[in-house]
Amino acid sequence: MNRLAALILAALSGFALAQPQPAVQVVTHAFSTADERLVLDVYLPADYPQDADLPVIFMIHGGGYVAGRKEILAPYAAYFAERGYAVVTPQYRLAPIHPYPTPISDVVCALAWTTTNPDGYPFDLSRVAIIGESAGGNAAALLAAHDDLPALLDGCAYALPNEFTFRAAVTYYMYGDLTTCTARCGLLKRVTGGYLGVNLLELGSRQLEAAWADASPLAWIDGSEPPTLVIHGTADNIVPISESEHYAERLADVGVTVEVLYPDGAPHGFIEKFAVTGSIEARDAVEAFLARMLAEDGSSN
Repeated sequence: MNRLAALILAALSGFALAQPQPAVQVVTHAFSTADERLVLDVYLPADYPQDADLPVIFMIHGGGYVAGRKEILAPYAAYFAERGYAVVTPQYRLAPIHPYPTPISDVVCALAWTTTNPDGYPFDLSRVAIIGESAGGNAAALLAAHDDLPALLDGCAYALPNEFTFRAAVTYYMYGDLTTCTARCGLLKRVTGGYLGVNLLELGSRQLEAAWADASPLAWIDGSEPPTLVIHGTADNIVPISESEHYAERLADVGVTVEVLYPDGAPHGFIEKFAVTGSIEARDAVEAFLARMLAEDGSSN
């Protein structure tokens, strides 16, 4: 090796050593044998202590149940893992090939994997929050409100603990009603119709409620839901803000602790636009909300 090559090699070696170490580690696991796509990612702080008990965020991607993938939430999941959370992001099967309840059953199975924790991660299962965006917001709200999640574990190899509860829930531009919007919900109704297996564009308000049946979180709300932060941009042209407003009102009516944030001018999907103003505002609010709700001493003050 000549002198120039040696100097270059030494410089490159020093550069490599000087690089910052990753702040987050990500591990992928299969949680079901029903389909090879049924995997989840676990995000952890890279340097967590071996005796750690990390609060857990179970995070669900959107896409109208007909599109989307867990990777769209990767920057958001990594952000919270860097701040001391364990984050789990599952992939689920999509409609119309796999209509309701399959996507929800997949998500519940991933939650059962998380609470069973077969790989011994440092999960504090007394401090679990759920976050979802769009269709994932619908799923998060449904899981937080549902009174019989084990009934959705069709063919799952894992079970939920008795009396499992979330300590907090966060929904981004969720939907679950569709009776409060007409022309504004055309695209949303077409997509959701594929998920439910019904042409929602032909239904009136009462028929819409019946079509949702137990697939809507609003059908399950009874006051047992965890403290919830409801987020929705004012410029959303896919899911009208009335969907989140109605949901927040229903929670408040039955005595659930509910907070709302409606970032001005934020469009649909802004959780994925990591550096825009509405996304930063919402992320800061979520961070503060979870810090209170998942406090280690059980306090939410």
